[in-house]
Amino acid sequence: MRRGQRQNAILNSPVVRSFINPVVSTIPTSPAKPATTQAGSAPSETAPDGGVEADERFFIPTQPLASGAGAGPGTSDVKGKKRAREDDDDAALVEYDAVAGTRYGVPVRYSEDNLPEELEKYWAQRYRLLSRFDEGCEMDREGWYSVTPENIAIQIAERCRSGVIVDAFCGVGGNAIQFAFTCERVIALDTSPIRLACAAHNARIYGVADRITFIQADWVAWTERYLARLERGEVSDEDKIEVVFLSPPWGGIDYQTAGSTSAGAPAVARKKPRRSSSSGIAAIPHPGTPTPALVAPSAVAAPPAYPLSALAPLHGRDLFSLARRCTRNVAYYLPRNVDLLELARLPGRDEGEKIEVEEEWMGGKLKAVTAYFGELAVGNGWVQEVDGDED
Repeated sequence: MRRGQRQNAILNSPVVRSFINPVVSTIPTSPAKPATTQAGSAPSETAPDGGVEADERFFIPTQPLASGAGAGPGTSDVKGKKRAREDDDDAALVEYDAVAGTRYGVPVRYSEDNLPEELEKYWAQRYRLLSRFDEGCEMDREGWYSVTPENIAIQIAERCRSGVIVDAFCGVGGNAIQFAFTCERVIALDTSPIRLACAAHNARIYGVADRITFIQADWVAWTERYLARLERGEVSDEDKIEVVFLSPPWGGIDYQTAGSTSAGAPAVARKKPRRSSSSGIAAIPHPGTPTPALVAPSAVAAPPAYPLSALAPLHGRDLFSLARRCTRNVAYYLPRNVDLLELARLPGRDEGEKIEVEEEWMGGKLKAVTAYFGELAVGNGWVQEVDGDED
């Protein structure tokens, strides 16, 4: 590229053009004689503000004509316009659109009209998830199948009464909100700004937002920083963590397919007998049809046990070990088909610590289990308060 071409390329770049405004001379017109150019040139016209417009011969290539000044700097630049549109789109994503029910462009307010098909069964349970749902509670798509049902969250919060509790994976705030009713301070962590915004919004609906500190952070990285501060003596006694609540991602709606069968044999599909569409009587096989071989009871696979290795972002064992470095009191919210033997090995064999596994039932169905460690477990110091009979 020759020198002149290189110079024009620099001057005509979108960045340079966006910073250069049309230049209007500020020479007063009172001295009276119209400014003239070379012989044969027309005199300069007077600008609307009383100045004299600059001669077009002295305009640099990046300078737009004065007639286009009203359009603003950089409006003639196609790339600049495209970049401006992209900036506007980004700004729109950050804003909370109450009418559309979106945060960062992601739906957080659902109705029967915009509900995805895979979330229909959760919609029927919306008041079990959050009893004040109709007051404007917000959940993103993941929040619908990951939030702890409210009654279960109330039970866990009652067991975890303490000064400072950390909800390591707060999601849309189902547990953090209930912890705020039983604990002095709640630290709620999550990596998603959308879910944190939903959690803070839901906490305001329940009137406990002032007792919860929402932090966008990774649990592992945040805990390492906390432990470093604790080792340096920078954490006061009132700020020390007393309880850690772990409810890591299980793997989505189909989490129960994780892991393998405990019997070590392939699962055998159990088919229901076909029924006639007219009479409703089970179909009888034809006499010539060979009788299928019976399957031995030991060969029928039991439901697969959920392994701790299926948890995210780390192996469940590593998540527990990290929490125990902060405090011995840990509550672990896990799938109902979690491997209990693997769970029992978490504290180690030499500690002689008791573990309590609490089944969480709702509507006659087992929803999940909560494992309590440290003083949270019955037999290790936790005692349930029972109201005595009045005399």
